[in-house]
This record gives sequence, C-alpha cells and structure tokens, in this order.
Amino acid sequence: MPEIAVFGEWDTANLGDRAIHESVLRFCAECGWDPVSYSIGALAPVTPRGTRAAGARRGTNAAFRVAPPLKRTLRALRQRRRIAALLQPLAHADAILVGGGQLLADRNLHFPQSLATIAWAARRLGKPLWCLGCGTEAEWSPRGESMIRGFLQACATLAVRDDETAARLGRALGLTARVELRQPGGVPRSDGKALRVLDRRS
Repeated sequence: MPEIAVFGEWDTANLGDRAIHESVLRFCAECGWDPVSYSIGALAPVTPRGTRAAGARRGTNAAFRVAPPLKRTLRALRQRRRIAALLQPLAHADAILVGGGQLLADRNLHFPQSLATIAWAARRLGKPLWCLGCGTEAEWSPRGESMIRGFLQACATLAVRDDETAARLGRALGLTARVELRQPGGVPRSDGKALRVLDRRS
C-alpha cells in the first residue's frame, strides 16, 4: 500500500481539528493509501489520536515570548531546522498531503511559514504535493500571501473546501474552479463527495 504523509492541525485539543484528522485518515484509507500524520505547526509526527509521537520534540513557548517580528524570524529558523529533520521519514512517502482545515490563513505567518517549508521539502524530495480540503480566512499580509502563493504553485493537486476559497484562490492565482468527484491523484470518486478542484489556465 502506498504511503502518504498528511500534514494538519492534528496535535491540538480542538475537537473540530481532531474530527478533521479522523476524516482525513479515513479518506486516505478509502483511497488505498497508508497515511502517516504530521503536525503542520510543530512539523513533527503525531499518532492517529492526535498526540505527538514518541521522540517528537516539544515546542518551547517561553522562547517565543518576544516581539512579533523577532518571533516570526525565530520560528522561520525553527521550521527550516525541523523540516530538514523530517526529510528522511518523508522520503519513504509516495506523496505529501496538506489539509483539511483553515490552513490557507496568515495568522502572523504561522501557517505560511509551515506551508513554505513543506513545499520546499516536497520539491527537494521530488514528491507530489496535494492540498486537499483547505480553506482561507481573513486577509493575507504581503509576505504571507507570497508564501501561500509559493505553496499553492508547488501543489500538483489543489482541491479546496468551499466556493469562497475557490473563488479567492482563483482570483489570486489565475486559476479556474470546477467541482468534480475525485480522490488524491485524480482518481474519480464514486461516493458523492465533491471537491472543488482548481485548474491552471493555459
């Protein structure tokens, strides 16, 4: 069974995020994939129950009690170091998936920095990168928009969670949206679950 690395907000106490995690695991299994979960914020492996895997490094919140600009700089350096440490386990995956959830959001560069490093890893390893069931919220800062654009442009498949997100990304990236029944990798689904798939304009 092919392996797929799935990144999302899996290591929180939020019941909604945990429900999304369970849905993603079930969706991947139905598609014939063996999912391995990673936290998009901590860039660390997590168990199917949403807890950090044994040996995964814990965040040091005290180190980030600094002014926002410095915090963003320190976090960017940390994310680069952590994604580099994940290259070996990610090399075993056949593809990398991000989603679902409101992950295409800026939030003081919290998600954009992670998305940028995941896109870098996918390019470095030559793995297809899929964005599945993600949504946007609020406005993007210029830097955040640049990082999110770079991530989306690196995606082989982009299927967002709602019409508003599809329209926003379509305007921002010059993409056209259509609703299709698909699995990751483009295999047609037969269970009536529609995904809003974005196509690059020729």
